[in-house]
Amino acid sequence: MAKLLILLLLLTTAPLIGNTASATSQDYLYFSSDTILSAIETVDKTVVISPNVTLTIQSGSDYVINGNLIIYGEVKNTGKLTVNGEIYANNYNNFMFGDSSNPAGKLSNSGSLRVQSLKVTTDYPDPLFDYTGPEDQSSVGSSSNEVTGVSFPGLPYDVSGPLNGGGALVKEDGTFRERIVLQEGLNEITGTVTDPFGNTVTKNMTINHEK
Repeated sequence: MAKLLILLLLLTTAPLIGNTASATSQDYLYFSSDTILSAIETVDKTVVISPNVTLTIQSGSDYVINGNLIIYGEVKNTGKLTVNGEIYANNYNNFMFGDSSNPAGKLSNSGSLRVQSLKVTTDYPDPLFDYTGPEDQSSVGSSSNEVTGVSFPGLPYDVSGPLNGGGALVKEDGTFRERIVLQEGLNEITGTVTDPFGNTVTKNMTINHEK
């Protein structure tokens, strides 16, 4: 109960600045490798910490995020962290509200933390997932085509067509590509991306293969 009261005291009345339905990869800042921050910096984007990645905010630093903070890896704050939006974490200072068996999404704070809303849960917002090529409803002459897209670095994706499919982890720059073999005529392509807590986004598109 005492820790819950501490969480409530951290909340401020800052205006919400978050993701929209039309969000693109340019709306996010990705930390896809271990990073140590030791300066004063303001970011006007939603910040995403990739799985198995640690962002360390050192004492003396002042990091301001005008957006949300989505933690799939870990954030260690001993400096000053201000989030004018929402923080999504599975574990706050070892106080489990989310999935206690899942090590992902850890926020360790012994510094100054100001945030509009701290959500310690596995019910994270849907990760970004979109195709960048080919265009939906387009026609192509080749039976072999690369399907490309964007998502959050480090998340597993899968892209499948009527004849084959495959997947891997989204690259550090937030892109993915998968070669799909098409049959003659209309082909429905199905893509999925899944976060560490099992939240999945699925998107379909149709490509017409004309010989």
